[in-house]
Amino acid sequence: MAVIEMAEHLDNKGDQSASLALMERAEGSIAEDDFGALLYLAGALRRGLGAGTAQERYFRAFDLKERVAEAGHLATIREMIVNCFDGLNGAPKDGDRAVYWLRKAAALGDEESKQILREEGLS
Repeated sequence: MAVIEMAEHLDNKGDQSASLALMERAEGSIAEDDFGALLYLAGALRRGLGAGTAQERYFRAFDLKERVAEAGHLATIREMIVNCFDGLNGAPKDGDRAVYWLRKAAALGDEESKQILREEGLS
């Protein structure tokens, strides 16, 4: 996360080349199970750091969040439910995918998700 902070600092100072190099380094060095760092990287991409167009960074950020959710990070799963239900933050509006995330959250013990599934007759 410190590397991302430095990349943001350099970007703010106008040194985009050094910022891009640090972001590339950060993207390549974060462990798959370091949810905090992956989510921090997703936020940095959304703020405009990193290589590619704004749209490419936006979708890379979404993919990172989806990977974290697939790994069982409940807060991110809850975010994916809303994203898929409403078509936000790079997710297509997809009720079936929202139900997938609801079921994943329920399997992790999320009572609100269990209740929604029961109320909708989906449990």
